[in-house]
Amino acid sequence: MISTFLDLYFKLGQILCYTPSYTKPKTTFLQILYSFILSTFLTVALGITISNRNFYGDYNYIKTAVSALLDFTLLTFNYSIILVVLCKEQQWKLLTDSIRTITTKYNKGRKYRYLILVFVVAHCTGWLVIALSFKAFLEFYGMWYFKNYNIQYLQLGLLFSYNMFLCLIVALIWFMYKEVKVSLRKTLSDDVAKNVLYVVTNLDDSLCFLKDTVDVFNEIFAWPITLLIFHTNLQIINDSYGIFVKSSSFFRNGEHFVKELTADISVVVIIFIAASVLIFLCDLVLNEAESVLSISHRLRKKFRNSTSDVKEELYEFTNSVIDNFPKFSVARFFEIRRSNLLNILGTVATFLIIMIQFRGKHDE
Repeated sequence: MISTFLDLYFKLGQILCYTPSYTKPKTTFLQILYSFILSTFLTVALGITISNRNFYGDYNYIKTAVSALLDFTLLTFNYSIILVVLCKEQQWKLLTDSIRTITTKYNKGRKYRYLILVFVVAHCTGWLVIALSFKAFLEFYGMWYFKNYNIQYLQLGLLFSYNMFLCLIVALIWFMYKEVKVSLRKTLSDDVAKNVLYVVTNLDDSLCFLKDTVDVFNEIFAWPITLLIFHTNLQIINDSYGIFVKSSSFFRNGEHFVKELTADISVVVIIFIAASVLIFLCDLVLNEAESVLSISHRLRKKFRNSTSDVKEELYEFTNSVIDNFPKFSVARFFEIRRSNLLNILGTVATFLIIMIQFRGKHDE
């Protein structure tokens, strides 16, 4: 079931130019041509919407900088996901092979069905929130808003879909790390050293495989994740500032602004939650790896009075766990951990204070 779902989703990704084929990730001339056409369309459409907004001429300096960066980041993000499909053919082949290995070697039907259900519901919810937010503003401002922001909402939806795709891959890696941890934990109740060493040897191969999978993941998605996190910061800053400005005049505008605030808040929440889920999943993988390392130390302690061969094997296994410890990096700028969420919120809070201080008479 999971294999069929992944094959279908990769086909959808091919249409949107952010994944290759699941079975044969090979770059073709038609794919290059289609990617070029899509990139040109996004660039021209963004240029038209910026022109319709008078090139940010109605904003103050800080608002102009944030809006320009937001548009630039979204466009660069779309370029990056297209380029990683076209330029990293070998890495995609390794990744899809690894995913197939995970889904066949650890065939947990119930877990995968639950994962697919959560993924589909979350995906539909995100697109629904973005579409309803756009619809709400269209009701207020009509075609003026459509001409000024249509491509931004389309790009926002694509970014959300890509975020969910990354979450799906990391979730599969997390499932396999959990299986390794559970298998290793069972050996704590086994007093026969030979049985323990057999399990440890097999798990050592699995840990090497998982480390290689994470490394390939980093190599493919380093820049898209960097831009995704950067965009999340900018989107929260931009929309939170708009929420602050609108709420400050709330008592004068009534129900009209209540709907606007709801639309703005919904987009901020869905974008932040999507990025947070990705960060939490990466952190969960690290937690499972730390648990495996902890259990390996407990095994060494349990068999400290065994033969020298047993102690040597367990010592080498512990070293292997350390050497193959996973790291999710953002283009080598920093590692993805739960603490990144606090950094995002801290950055947003600081920048919002600056923007509010520079608020002038031309703010929206």
